[in-house]
Parts: sequence; C-alpha cells; structure tokens
Amino acid sequence: MRIGAVLFAILLFFLPLFAHQHDDDKVLLQLQWLPQFQFAGYFVAKEKGFYSEADLDVEIRPMTAEMDVEREVLSGRAQFGTGRTSLLVKYDRGEPLVAMAAIFQSSPMVLLAREDSGIRKIEDLRGKRVMMTSDVQTAASVQAMLRNAGMQEMELNLIPHTFDPLSLERNETDAMAAYSSNEPFVLSNRGVKTFAIDPKVAGFDFYNDILFTSQSELQQHPERVKRFYEASLKGWRYAFEHIDETARLLFEKYNVQHKSLEALRFEGKTLKSFALKEDTPLGDLSPDRLLAIYQAYTLLGYTKGMRTLDAFLYHPERLLLTPQEQAWLKKHPVINIGVDSEWPPVEFLSRKGAYGGISYGFIQRVAEKLGVRIELQRKRSWQEVDTALKQRELDVVTAMTATPERHAYANFTRPYLTLPMVIVGGESFQYVGGLAALKGKRVAVVRDYTADFFLKRDFPQIKRIQADSLSDVLKLVAFGKADVAVDALAVASYLIAKEGLNNLRIVGQTPYRYEIAMGVRSDWPMLQTLIQRALDSIGEEEREAIYREWVPTVYKHQFDYALLWKILAVLAVIALLFGYKYIRLEELVRRRTSELTELNATLNERIEEAVGENRDKERMMIQQAKMATIGEMIESIAHQWRQPLNVMGIGIANLDLKRQLGTVDEEELDRLINIVHRQVEYMSQTIDDFRNFFKRDKQLETVSLRTLVDEVLGLVTPALEQKKIAVDVDVPERIEATLYPNELKQVILNIVSNAKDVLMQHPFGVKKIMITAEEQGDAVVLSIADNGGGVPEEIMDKIFDPYFTTKFESQGTGIGLYMSKIIVEKNLKGRISVENRNGGAEFVIRLPKGEKTRSA
Repeated sequence: MRIGAVLFAILLFFLPLFAHQHDDDKVLLQLQWLPQFQFAGYFVAKEKGFYSEADLDVEIRPMTAEMDVEREVLSGRAQFGTGRTSLLVKYDRGEPLVAMAAIFQSSPMVLLAREDSGIRKIEDLRGKRVMMTSDVQTAASVQAMLRNAGMQEMELNLIPHTFDPLSLERNETDAMAAYSSNEPFVLSNRGVKTFAIDPKVAGFDFYNDILFTSQSELQQHPERVKRFYEASLKGWRYAFEHIDETARLLFEKYNVQHKSLEALRFEGKTLKSFALKEDTPLGDLSPDRLLAIYQAYTLLGYTKGMRTLDAFLYHPERLLLTPQEQAWLKKHPVINIGVDSEWPPVEFLSRKGAYGGISYGFIQRVAEKLGVRIELQRKRSWQEVDTALKQRELDVVTAMTATPERHAYANFTRPYLTLPMVIVGGESFQYVGGLAALKGKRVAVVRDYTADFFLKRDFPQIKRIQADSLSDVLKLVAFGKADVAVDALAVASYLIAKEGLNNLRIVGQTPYRYEIAMGVRSDWPMLQTLIQRALDSIGEEEREAIYREWVPTVYKHQFDYALLWKILAVLAVIALLFGYKYIRLEELVRRRTSELTELNATLNERIEEAVGENRDKERMMIQQAKMATIGEMIESIAHQWRQPLNVMGIGIANLDLKRQLGTVDEEELDRLINIVHRQVEYMSQTIDDFRNFFKRDKQLETVSLRTLVDEVLGLVTPALEQKKIAVDVDVPERIEATLYPNELKQVILNIVSNAKDVLMQHPFGVKKIMITAEEQGDAVVLSIADNGGGVPEEIMDKIFDPYFTTKFESQGTGIGLYMSKIIVEKNLKGRISVENRNGGAEFVIRLPKGEKTRSA
C-alpha cells in the first residue's frame, strides 16, 4: 500500500496540462437590462479574474432604450448577449443565433401593477398603459397568457420602458414588465403595495436570461466561445455561493440604479431559486424543453415550426467541423480500436472483457465529440495489437508511444498522458543510480513495450528477459527469476498493490518516460487530425475527472502510538475489574439459568408471536417498496406530461381565439390537430406503460431480458436525460429466462434509481449507467453498473439490509435494495450481489433460465 499511495500524486505531477496560450481576446457582452444581480455572474467573472484567466478581455455593456440586443450580436458590434426565449422567433426567421446557457430555469419576469389599481389578471390590462421592451412583448410566456385570455398585444396600450420602478409609484404607467426579485422589493420599501401577474401561475413556465452568440462567432472563434461560456458559468457559481460579497461588489461598483445593499441581497437570494433547480446543472438548456417552447411559439403563430433546433443549441462538448471533415466522418462512422488488455490503470480489459482505464475515458470523449462509434477489436496480446494496426485491421490504438519504427505505419497524436519509467526490485536489492549499473543483471520487460525498445537500443549489455504482460514481469522479479523490472511507475505501483507483491519496491530511476498518445493508421491522416482536435477540446476539469475515475486516491495510514497507550490504559482498568466481575459471575449464572427455565416454558408461544410479527413487517415493507416505486413513476409521469399539457393548452386557447375572430384556416387547423394528436398519443403510451408495470404477475413467463430492460428504461429515460445521465445497454435479444416479469422490472428500476441518485452527487465527468447481460450455462447474468464512485467498503455488507440508506430521510426509505434481494432470491430463485468495479458499483443478478412456457 505504501507504493500504491504514491500513485495519484505521481500522476498529477507528470500529467501535461495542455494549457493553450492566447493573446487576450477582446469581446463585448451586451446586456438586456441595466446592471443588477440579474447579471451578477458576468460581473463576478470579470472582477474575480475568471475571464482574464481564460485570456479574455470582456466589456459588459448595459442596455439603452430601444436597443435590439440580438441585432448588436448579429452585426458583430457585440460577441455575446443576454436574451429571452423570443430568441427562438428570430432564429425561426433565419437569424443565425446560438443559445448557449439559460441562467434562469424559470423566469422571474412578471407584469407588475399597483395593488390599489384593481388589476388582478391579464384581461384587466385591456386598454391600460403597459411598459414593455420589445423582447418582452414577444416572450412566449407573455404571448401565451394573452392568447389564453383571448387577447392580443394590440389591445394593450404599450409604452416605452423607463427602467425605473418608481414609474409605477408616480402613476406614469398602469403596469410594467418587472422581475419578482427587483421592482416589488423597491416599491415595497417605499410603501407601495403591488400585485404581480405571473405567467408561471397560468402554467407557462419558460427559460429566461439566455446567454447567446451568433453562428459566425461560433464558427470563426469556437475556442473563444467555449472559454467565455466556461468562465461565465464559473462566475455565476461564485455569485450564488457568495451572495453577500457579490451584492457588495454590485453596490460599490456597478450600482447605476442606486439600489440599496439590502435590495441587491434580496435580489440575489430570490434569483438563486430560479437558477439552481434540484438535479439540474446551472445554465442547462434541455432540447426537449426548448422544442416545447418552440412549438408554443408555432401555435401562437410567431414561428412556422419548420426548423430543427440543433443549430440553435450550443453543444460545448462538440467540435465544429469543416464540410470536408463532416464528409469524411460520414464515410467512416465506425472506428475500430485496439487496446492493451493488461496495463492498468492506463487501460485494461476486465474479467468479463469490459474495457476500462484512463485511455477509455479519453477515447469515449473523442467518440462523443466526433459523433462516431468505437468498436473494440480484442486481441490476445500487445504484439497482436501492434501487428493489427500495421496491417490496417485496426484504425486506432488508444495508448501507444511513438517510436521511429512505428512511424512507418502510424501517425500519432500529441501525448495525453506522461508516465516516468522506474526500476523495480526486491527488498534486498540495493538502490541503483541508473540503468548503466544493471550491466550483467537480469532485467524483466514486457515484450515490444517502449521500455523493451529503449533498453535494446541504448543498453545492449543488459540481459533482457521478456514476458507478455507487466503482471508477469513483476512476478518474475518477486519469485527471483529476474533481478529487476523496468516499466511505468504508475502501472507498476498499481499492480504491486493489486497483486499483493509486497516484497517489491522502487529501487531506481531511468531517463525515460512513457509519452502515451493515440496511434492512428498512417493512411488516414484526417482521422489523426480529428482525434487531436477532439483531445485538445477536453477541458482541464474533464481531464481531472477522467484521472480521478480510474486512479482512486489512496490514503496512507500511520501507526498512532498515543492511541496504543490509551488502549493499554483501558485494558489495565478492565483487568482490575475482571476480578470483581468473576466473583459475581456464579451468582449471575444461577440467576440467568432460572430465567431461561421460565422462558423455555413459554418459548413456543413466543416464537409463533414473533413469526407473525415478522410476516406483518415483511408485508408492510413490500407495500412500502411498491408505494416508493409508484412515487418514482408518478414523478416521472408528471415530468413527461408537463410540457405536452402546456403545448396543448396554448394551442387550444389560440384556436379558440381565432375561431372567435373568424380567422381559422384549414392548414392551421390541420397543424394543430397533428401536434395535439402526437401529444395525446405520447401521454396515452405513458399511462399504458405505467399500468403494465404494476400489473400483478400471476404465472411464470418466458421473456427476453432486453424487453424488460427496455420497458423500464422507457419509463425513466426522460428523468435520466434531464439529469444528463447516459445509459448504455448491451443485452442481446436472444437471452431469455422464465420468471415473473414485473418483479424483475421492479428490481431493475430500484437499482437504476439508486444509480441515478448516486451519480447526481458527482458533478464532474460523464455520468453513465451500463446494463449488460450474458448466458452462463443454465443461468443468465444481468449486470447494472454505474461510474459514481462505488459503495464505501465500510457499508458494503449493509447495503441490502432493511431500512439502511445513505440518502436524506426525504429521499429514500432504505427498503428498495432489501426488497430487490427478497424478490431475486425468494421469488425468482436467483442471487444478487454488488461489488466495486471500474470506478463505480456493479449489481449482478444471476437467475436460472428455467423451462420455457408453452404458448396457448
């Protein structure tokens, strides 16, 4: 463990940071309003140096009367802007806009009136003076409220916005567009009571304060856009974590509206609730939610609804590709890769053949960014991998060091990982100053590895003993068949700890290091260029997340002598008390014997009573488990129904208005009917899935495991997608078992739900759930794994206990896994277990295949 403890520190020390230097890029951010906490994250990013750290020189410009923020960005006078969902209207009309982040997941925008005005609903504003900016007039939430009330904006007496809350106090307007975090507080402090007409109350809850840019800016300066995006979100996180400090910054330096410090603090606390929603990342822009808002605009008649939203939505994880690069990738959608099966933690294959390690993390990110699929071509040895790349059977080798010989058949990316090579010897082997001191010694190396190449080239006098894997190399040294071994420090340390080779230690350094890159077949230079661009786009936080996933931190334990003396003192006291206890022991034994005799007389009655109580408890726990599962499903249905109901409500209200005005045409009616029909069909399918899920199984059925997995995922996928959790399924259709389908589905749902909760506690890296299945003789094995860090060893043996939970009381009952164990082992006659593997927890369910049922 002593050597293993060095692993993480060594990796961090030697890993290249790939920090690209830029001259400071001058950019302008155009706000949609005056400086206030509504834009605090951008001011914090500027003042705290987050922009300058990203090599950005940012000017933040307030809005002026009648300014068109979108036009400022599209013209290039500003590179970035803040806006509302009305950006979708401009995009539908052909404006090349790109939405980057929605700072507020719910809009704080309301229409504010004085309480004594008698205005209580949108209909009361007919003919009244209303202050609105142009972007508020076309905001989806405002338009939806108007249409729902059978009104149009022309029925309002629209006047220019003064940006002064006191306009309402001075009776210069009857109502004004305002933020619930701002104007109501200001007016309340002046004794003016207000009433807010809130679109959310009417069911129209949309994004607000969307950070956006232009497609030309994104195409010409993709790295600058990404740096601005990341630095801005960093500023917003800091602002909401330090509201008092941020409020003081705005008060002292950007207070053009002369707000009080108290007002700015109130604004910050209020806006935080709009920005930070449970299980939703800061700035999140959901494609499904954007599509629903776009459909709402279409039903309102503001958009034609003919454009896809992919170009409108910023994808920070994607690369912007040239037409030639896109054409090449379209022609080569699958990339065949080869890996070293025994080189952890860099890369390896598990006992089940699953690929893992640092290189896995990087190639997965590369595939996501390029939009290609990777297929692992398994080889028996590293030599076969190298040969396969040479013969064009492989397209990429994920962890490879460039050598002159390999350049003849491979192109290489820049190294993404750097590991020093060291000399490993037994405990009796003396420290050596370098490789020259090993003349005449038996030095074990992996055949055709970089260490083997260097020693052969530079130290021919050294006697090399070759083996097929580093594990075999280290065992040669451990059992005295070689004097020392040479390879990467990180890998050697990892294997020494894993294999329990406690008689080995680091006995010397070498001038060499592994510069680990990706080797690409030389006849595909375009692929090498694309992979390099993808690697370069992986940010520092994401790189660190990959390292942490595959290189766990090991804690070094030291002996605590102070604790030893305390223990000895306690033992001494116990020894003194022992004599006294011994004297009383015989008396205690006599008393307990009498009690046991009396207890034995009523033992049978007590056993029956206890068994009855246990049955009642188990029935109650089963009911609790089902109710908890039903709660999960109802929450999922509510999430899936919210947007369809909003879309249909807007469409029907709009249709009713046009019917009254006599302006309904056949084309528009057909369009509405089609949209509503699709939404109803979707909602109906959700109910069918829910009903089938809880239908009681009456008899055993022979079913495909893939079908059961797909049915469960059909219910929970929307919630997983909202939380940015990917699900990989590798369950062949042919694998069948005879069982109670709904009981196994409940087990799968319990485990997937637990994995979701665990993954949401890990803010960095790609969150993933992997579901696989295979046949093993007369059994089928279903595995559900995640990459959420695994189960702490100290609770591993309690995880299936009833009522044991690591969640907050409001988040879990602690019966899900207990009931899963009961279902699998009692009802399905199988076994369930859990172990930590590949940076997460893996639940393995082993079930008998059973005899296939006959069809009627």
